[in-house]
Amino acid sequence: MESAKRIEALFHAVISRFVAIPAGMGATGEITVAQIRALMMIDLRGTVNLVRLAEILGVSSAAASEVVDRLVRARMVDRQRSEKDRRVVDLTLRPRGRQVLDRLTKSRTERARKLVAAVGPGDARRVIAALEVLNSILEKVPR
Repeated sequence: MESAKRIEALFHAVISRFVAIPAGMGATGEITVAQIRALMMIDLRGTVNLVRLAEILGVSSAAASEVVDRLVRARMVDRQRSEKDRRVVDLTLRPRGRQVLDRLTKSRTERARKLVAAVGPGDARRVIAALEVLNSILEKVPR
């Protein structure tokens, strides 16, 4: 397998295992990966408009709007017209969205603790170093 394909496959496998939706949340239809990504980007920015969210997620405005519609119906996100420009739709996180992100963070932190326990402190330092190198490289690689 060529290096690029192997990197993509391994990266996908690691991310999928590490950021998996906790049992029960996905099975009940409470949240999808696309919705999680949207919640995280809204939370990171405090307020973001729909067009910018679509750009950040790398999807069409229609696709972003569909994800946001579900988040609004689930009372995780508020959608309001911008006071500066009525054509712009601003998105903010609601308390229920914060609760979902907190549950996801708790789940990821627990996975990280299990990883450290499984590999030990020496290998944990090597994993951290490898992730720091990967992050540094990814910051430099154009999208």
